[in-house]
Amino acid sequence: MKVRIPLVERTREGEPCPTPAVTLKVRDRQGTFAEVKFRVDTQADVATMPVSLAEKEPVPCKVGRQSRRRQGRAGAWSQEDQETARLQANALSWPHGAHGRTPDQLWSVRPVLSAEECAGFLASLAGEQEALGSAAERPEENALSEREKARRQREAIRRALVAHGIFYVTRRSIPLPITLRKLTKIP
Repeated sequence: MKVRIPLVERTREGEPCPTPAVTLKVRDRQGTFAEVKFRVDTQADVATMPVSLAEKEPVPCKVGRQSRRRQGRAGAWSQEDQETARLQANALSWPHGAHGRTPDQLWSVRPVLSAEECAGFLASLAGEQEALGSAAERPEENALSEREKARRQREAIRRALVAHGIFYVTRRSIPLPITLRKLTKIP
């Protein structure tokens, strides 16, 4: 598909240098769309904008790399840097599209479990762990590998979640193997 992009007149060092430019609608911090003039680079596969422009239009931006560079530790992440990056990612990303909610918005509307529901879940979990442990008691039980212990723990958690209606299984736990069709032999 070909798209014609209008050229904007501009000069570089006294020479005319028309540049392809478009106006993009970029989602800002308030959830509305700010119109930002954007020069198109026909060779680029990633688009960026200067932090100063993003701050002028209230467009969310991640400035962690620049602040670390200013502090003289461009390649190193401190615990504070990691926490800041996590908070920015949860506040500024839209994994469900332009009209979806951010992770912070999704977290704020989640149903909160009451103390009774938590206690009931923990009791169910303990029962499932005991059932899985007693169903497979063998002399070599103490010799279970860490992998097998983790598998049993995951299974007990899954069963408790299903029992309380928090988790639903809509397909088989182990999918059927994919079988290849026989190919004809060419002589």
